[in-house]
Amino acid sequence: MRRRTIHIVSLLLLLFAAGNTLHAQTDTTGTEKRLIDELTTRPEFKGDVNKYIVMHHKYPPVAQEANITGTVYVRFMVDEHGAVQEPFVARNTRRLGAGLEEEAIRLVKSMPAWQPGTYKGKPVRVIYTLPVVFKLE
Repeated sequence: MRRRTIHIVSLLLLLFAAGNTLHAQTDTTGTEKRLIDELTTRPEFKGDVNKYIVMHHKYPPVAQEANITGTVYVRFMVDEHGAVQEPFVARNTRRLGAGLEEEAIRLVKSMPAWQPGTYKGKPVRVIYTLPVVFKLE
């Protein structure tokens, strides 16, 4: 009985480990394009990302009039060439409303190319989360 329990637990652990490995690398196109968990270098914005946000943001009038402030976490992919792709508001972000989420997405879409992340010296696609802070002075 004990031996059977050990075999079942071992099998479950093996299946769990295999499932995590499959999630870490997804091959959606059948090519070598994969999302990699371990990076040699992370993607970097060329310049000061906070300065870019301050210089290019447009505070939505409704949010400004209602004194709505907060942080919107935008997730996006930085591809092998540094292009920003598929930005969206992260699920765990508290919704601020009044157009702030839309403005955060617009800001990220308008960004110039980043320095791509690398894995073993080669540029790779990386999912990145950027906090976009909205505050009134």
